[in-house]
Amino acid sequence: MGERISKDGLPMGLEPLVFAFTGTGNVTNGALEIFQLLPHKMITIEDAKNIKSKPGPHKCVYGVMVEQKDLVCKPGSTEPFNLKHYRENPSEYKSIFHSNVAPACNVLINGIYWDE
Repeated sequence: MGERISKDGLPMGLEPLVFAFTGTGNVTNGALEIFQLLPHKMITIEDAKNIKSKPGPHKCVYGVMVEQKDLVCKPGSTEPFNLKHYRENPSEYKSIFHSNVAPACNVLINGIYWDE
């Protein structure tokens, strides 16, 4: 399959194919191992948003490493994302996954871990 993607590109109905990976643990690392068997290019969220408008053929699949700063924001704040503050005060933040990540990807590999 990888050789065919490299040679002919993805079928028109599938391209571009963008995988979003969340987390940094075993689940994500295992998924990345399989993903990397295909012809691929790692890109940013911003690149993923822009690549949707680029005509094919796309001769690889694309991967995005999603960070917590891509998933949440502090409403009304102009300061850069502060992971420590977010972890200590999660109720002050709102999800932006639906507007920032979801439109840019076709496949979500959810490797985020949390514990109550």
